[in-house]
Amino acid sequence: MLDKSIVDDIVNGSLGISFLEEFAVKYRVPYKSCSVNEDEYAYKLTKGKINHEYFDNYVKDIERTFALDNKPTSSSTVAQKKQNTIEFLKTSIE
Repeated sequence: MLDKSIVDDIVNGSLGISFLEEFAVKYRVPYKSCSVNEDEYAYKLTKGKINHEYFDNYVKDIERTFALDNKPTSSSTVAQKKQNTIEFLKTSIE
């Protein structure tokens, strides 16, 4: 998620919204302890749109990465974080 002050500086400055949208996408970011009811800019996980094969391979990489963090991947919080990441990645499928 990009800090709102950075988004405001880019949008209101000389770079503009088109620059921001090269690197970020509006998304309703899930938070653990509070609910935000509006979309925010989050860094894109990919450059451009991806196909289903790329998506499937990326999901495997996400699962491997979570497993490398030396945390029990079977816990409900880790499983939810993985699922949130995968849901966000779905915004990149063509």
